Amino acid sequence: MSGVGAWAHADTGCRLANPHSASLALGFGGFSRTKLKSTSESGGNPLRERMKFPKEIRTNCPWCHKHTVHSVALYKRGKERAGSWGARRQAGRKRGYGGQKFPELIRTAKTTKKATLRLKCKECNREVMRDGIRLRKAEIAA
Repeated sequence: MSGVGAWAHADTGCRLANPHSASLALGFGGFSRTKLKSTSESGGNPLRERMKFPKEIRTNCPWCHKHTVHSVALYKRGKERAGSWGARRQAGRKRGYGGQKFPELIRTAKTTKKATLRLKCKECNREVMRDGIRLRKAEIAA
């Protein structure tokens, strides 16, 4: 090795000035892949199968203008109205000879959905929606 203080990583051969930054240079963000816990039963990507969110988190409230405790809930879509303008328009297009206006979706491209979190401020009781990550099952920790 040439140079004072130079250090080469044994696996990759890349030279680093600091031996403790080896995991950062490998792109693992400080912890190795072998330490991550798998929660998958099907053998897929263990990080996208199931994730537990805490009941309460401390985050910024845009109305209080400070960090407060928020209660966490999963967003669930409401029931669609049968008489809404979009439903009436689609029914009108399907009427008569010709059938379905747009091709019906047979095979979906995505196997997961993005979990949206509802954060309710404990001080002002206002709610903020926050997009989650793409995963199969999102749970609120008990």
